[in-house]
Amino acid sequence: SAPGLCLSCPPLCRECTNLTSCLSCIAQSYLSNASCLPACPANYFGDSMTGMCMNKCSAGYFVDSGANVCVKTCFTGYYGNSSTGNCTQCSVGCLTCENSTSCSSCSRNYFLFSNNTCLSSCPSNGYYSNLVSMTCSGNK
Repeated sequence: SAPGLCLSCPPLCRECTNLTSCLSCIAQSYLSNASCLPACPANYFGDSMTGMCMNKCSAGYFVDSGANVCVKTCFTGYYGNSSTGNCTQCSVGCLTCENSTSCSSCSRNYFLFSNNTCLSSCPSNGYYSNLVSMTCSGNK
């Protein structure tokens, strides 16, 4: 190309060194081998912190395998599993959870029980279904 002539970068590139090599990508695309991709190849995850395709997420981030990206906070119904580095689905009935056994809120038509589990109906021995708070409350 002629000196002093500005040319477009390849698609999805924010910055490039020439017509084929990207240095950084626009939002929602990821750098992989000097190319910007809308999604990372198999076994790589889009890291929004670095803007790159990575084989593992940065510290404090978790793999959302559905979207194949690294996220700081997993989507509703999932929690960040620090032992696997993945977003793991909460147990049945949990809307939000801290881990596989501790629900912090329940899905529709489920009640939060005192042991942080979600039940479709409260135990009949000394509990009633509180329809306002959607919890199993003790009879007083």
